[in-house]
Amino acid sequence: MATRRVQKHQAELAADDITSPTSDLPQDWRHASSRNERGKMIREALFKAAAEVVGEHGYQEASISMITQRAGVAQGTFYNHFQSRQDILDQLLPALGREMMEHIAKCSKKRQDSTGERGGWIQGVFLLLKAEP
Repeated sequence: MATRRVQKHQAELAADDITSPTSDLPQDWRHASSRNERGKMIREALFKAAAEVVGEHGYQEASISMITQRAGVAQGTFYNHFQSRQDILDQLLPALGREMMEHIAKCSKKRQDSTGERGGWIQGVFLLLKAEP
C-alpha cells in the first residue's frame, strides 16, 4: 500500500512542471555580459561550490582551495568576495535555508493555484531533495 502511494507521488512529481532549484543557478561566470554580473555569478559559483564541498567532505575538511577549485576561480578571487573560510561558511547555511524556503513556497503556491489543494510544500521538499540530495 505504501509503495503504491510512493509510486503515485513520484509520478505526480515527474508530471508536474515545477522547476527544480538548480534551474535558477547561474550560468558560467565567464560568459557574463558585465563586470557586475560576473561578480555576482562568481559569488554564486563560490556558494554552490562551498555547499558541494561541505556536503562531500564535511565542514572540517572544506578548504578554500577545494572551494575555489570546484568553482573554477583563483584563490585570490575568493578574497574579493569573502574575508575567510569561516566567512563563507557562516553565510552559507542561512543562504541555503532562504533558498530552500523560497523554493518550497513557490512549489506550494503553484500547486495550490493549479489544483486548489494544500500540501504543495511537501512536493516542494521532495523536488528540492531530488535536485539537491
